[in-house]
Amino acid sequence: MKIAPVPARSYAEPAPDWYVLNASCRGIQLEEPSLFCVVDLQEQLDAYKCKGLVSAVQARSSGLSPNQSVIFILWPDGGPVVPEIKTKPDVPREDVTKREDGGRELYQFWAKHGRPQNIEVQGCNLNVCVFNLVAEFLKCCQENSVEPPLIHFRRETLADSNYLDDPRFGWDHFRNVMSAYCPEQEPPADTKYVNDEIALKL
Repeated sequence: MKIAPVPARSYAEPAPDWYVLNASCRGIQLEEPSLFCVVDLQEQLDAYKCKGLVSAVQARSSGLSPNQSVIFILWPDGGPVVPEIKTKPDVPREDVTKREDGGRELYQFWAKHGRPQNIEVQGCNLNVCVFNLVAEFLKCCQENSVEPPLIHFRRETLADSNYLDDPRFGWDHFRNVMSAYCPEQEPPADTKYVNDEIALKL
């Protein structure tokens, strides 16, 4: 489903529910992601404490079609992926253990699946772990002289309560990272919280 072009070297909020990062130097057509990356969503990493996150990721994963692929990039010795996160049998899936931040594993998976122009990233402690993965992934693209794809982030899997130590730090980290990739665009002012109870306490 093509929606609109995204200006080069920018990130945009094309709909109320998601952000798109374009770290490339060219315009890319915005469309439904064909590759999904789930990072660190494991029981022993307290994924359940990020209220609403497990159900949000499960809703995305369970709705994938056979022409979409999903990779689970797992923390070493972090335990199993939470049982609720399942995919349909005909959806290509791969589970890998990350060596550093997981960006190299994502790059290899992305290349193996034809380097689609639109991918989506989500996971536990998203505002830190996932952005570290994105930074490493973009470095791999640069090292291989490959144009990076559009990277989608859904707000429901990008919430301040997703950073367990200090929700405000997580959102600040998101804005800082986005600004570093796309310095000409102002960072968004705020975001939704997965956990409204945490939002009310701030």
